[in-house]
Amino acid sequence: ITGLNPGPDMLTTNLNVTFSMVWITVVSNLIAVAVSFLLLRQLIRLTFIAGTWLVPFLLVLLALGAYTASNSFNDIFVMMAASVIGVAAIHWDWPRVPFLLAVVLGGLAERYLFLSYSLHGWSWLATPSVLALVAVLLLVAFLPSYRAYRKRRRAEADQEVKA
Repeated sequence: ITGLNPGPDMLTTNLNVTFSMVWITVVSNLIAVAVSFLLLRQLIRLTFIAGTWLVPFLLVLLALGAYTASNSFNDIFVMMAASVIGVAAIHWDWPRVPFLLAVVLGGLAERYLFLSYSLHGWSWLATPSVLALVAVLLLVAFLPSYRAYRKRRRAEADQEVKA
């Protein structure tokens, strides 16, 4: 679906394409469920294939998919760089979803930030809706750390009382 950008245009000018995508997804999922039930015993056998056989096969498929996206070997190098970042994220226990969201939505976020700045300067950051979003973001970001800190302090206080 070349040229279709996620955002408001999908529900205004490209509504027919959006509904087509929704219905195709529903129908394909129903077909996939039916086929999965029919082939359940054979699909169970796939789980017993050793990783030493699966990984090379999947790497070839991934490289082919990356190359055919734009017929460029540069895409294979980008895939390898992203895989190194992914392995590092797993190794150091970093969340990978924010990285994926940044890759997918980064261009749109940059474009709309520039558009907002061009139209309103930085004054749009002081609107109530933006301030509410920032407050929710800060709450979601720092509440788990604050709860862990409180829990640790209570545990230390309990240790002092017992001693």
